[in-house]
Amino acid sequence: MARGAGPEMQHDAHVMQRAMMRLVRGELAAALTRWREMTAQLAHEKYALHGAAMRLMNRLLSMAFKKWQATAAQMKHEQLMMQRAMMRLVNGKFAAALDMA
Repeated sequence: MARGAGPEMQHDAHVMQRAMMRLVRGELAAALTRWREMTAQLAHEKYALHGAAMRLMNRLLSMAFKKWQATAAQMKHEQLMMQRAMMRLVNGKFAAALDMA
């Protein structure tokens, strides 16, 4: 009986080992699937955050440029007004000098 039980036990052990390997492979496949899903989700989040950061940076850059543009226009206007005032002053003194002569 001991001789007949040996091959049967070996067969049972082999069947059990195959079942365990199927279980392990299934768990590995499930873990790989979870990893892929998580990686895809992280990539999507990174893409979305990058887009938000770029929109914020572009918004701030645009605001800074508009402020610079307005300041430059104001300074140009002030320079023109100062130049006109100086010309009136110079022309007034020139006219007065001609009247005295």
